[in-house]
Amino acid sequence: MKKLINLFLFCLLSAGLFQFANAEGKSIKTNEDLLECLEADKRTTEQNANGADYARSNFGLGFIVGVVQENQLSENLICVPDGVSNEQGARIVRKYLNDNPEKGHHPAAEGVVTALSKAFPCHK
Repeated sequence: MKKLINLFLFCLLSAGLFQFANAEGKSIKTNEDLLECLEADKRTTEQNANGADYARSNFGLGFIVGVVQENQLSENLICVPDGVSNEQGARIVRKYLNDNPEKGHHPAAEGVVTALSKAFPCHK
């Protein structure tokens, strides 16, 4: 129960304090915002991207990396093994967000933590 409360507080804090904004002035607040960046990332790997897609892609990947690093410092719910790339992590998060559209309005940090903690749980 304590972990659930801490996760909720972490997500609440992340949503309130980390109102990241990219070059276009759009911020990542919700899972839908993050998914938009991750779909742009997908386009960059398919070579169907424009300059804005590359900016959104980097913005989304940076957001995920930041959430993972913060989680590793505080809660340790995510234990990403060595050798897992940022792109692999982004694909896991993108799949989770696409599979759970009803959570689109939830804080983006919550989506990252949920997706990656299911894929890479810490075994204590």
